[in-house]
Amino acid sequence: MTKIKSNKESVLSIGNFDGVHLGHQKILKTVKKLSLKHKIESSIISFYPSPSSFLQPDFFCGHIDSCSEKTDKIKKYGIDKIQMLKFDEHIRNIRAEDFLSNIIINLFNPKIIVIGYDHHFGYNKKGDYDFLYSNKQKYNYKLIKIEEKTINQSVISSSKIRDSLLPGKIEVANKMLGGFFKIKGSVVKGRQLGKKIGFPTANIAIEKLKLIPAKGVYLVIVKISNQQYVGMCNVGVKPTINGKNKRISCEVHILNFKRNIYKKELEISFIQFIRKEKKFSSIEDLKKQLIADRNKCLEYSFNNV
Repeated sequence: MTKIKSNKESVLSIGNFDGVHLGHQKILKTVKKLSLKHKIESSIISFYPSPSSFLQPDFFCGHIDSCSEKTDKIKKYGIDKIQMLKFDEHIRNIRAEDFLSNIIINLFNPKIIVIGYDHHFGYNKKGDYDFLYSNKQKYNYKLIKIEEKTINQSVISSSKIRDSLLPGKIEVANKMLGGFFKIKGSVVKGRQLGKKIGFPTANIAIEKLKLIPAKGVYLVIVKISNQQYVGMCNVGVKPTINGKNKRISCEVHILNFKRNIYKKELEISFIQFIRKEKKFSSIEDLKKQLIADRNKCLEYSFNNV
């Protein structure tokens, strides 16, 4: 476990925070508001990889945010200290009593603990709100529970966001996130077949544990060195060109753009799902469809982006 510097006093929250969705944002805002009010440090304990990726790897579909993406999102709320713990056998088996005493109290000295309504930590998930409540007099902290955040009477959660991204319901996921689902990565060498048919693409290297949304074509906003461009992104195996190759790739065609961006870092914000991936009978049919996709992206971006 990474060594943590001891704090004099803090307002602290503990959580997975995958996606940093609207519910998480409510927690972060509360932590920062209280830290400013009491003039003490704001701190967050989170985990990466997520517990579900460790405990149920066969069913885990990926993180909404990479570790760096999650950290960057949390920092935007002015949090003073973020401690990312690696979820492993040690963290999995640590008793809630030991996690509270040895990590939360000894290393963060919280005067106020802010916790989401459904968060838990420690072996057998014992470290929930009731557990923290029963220990607050012993350790002299105040405890605040943040209730669930809802949209259209549906509770927002990271699992629901993943369940929306997997079938390509980007707009539903974005509403719960309070922003756009994003993929960040550097541009790597491709086969440059898109360039030959008039649709040059940038192939993006994606972090291994990152969630990949449904295969298909998306309207996206591409950020390169603080400049933004409209683009269309294909997520999938490119069946018309690759045949039996099943390796999923993420490649983006930036509209009205001709610069060489090989090895550049790109941030792709997913705006709208355009269509499912399909295999075409010829390259010419594929090209016709790409022209239609581009026109649809241009029309939507002109009216909405």
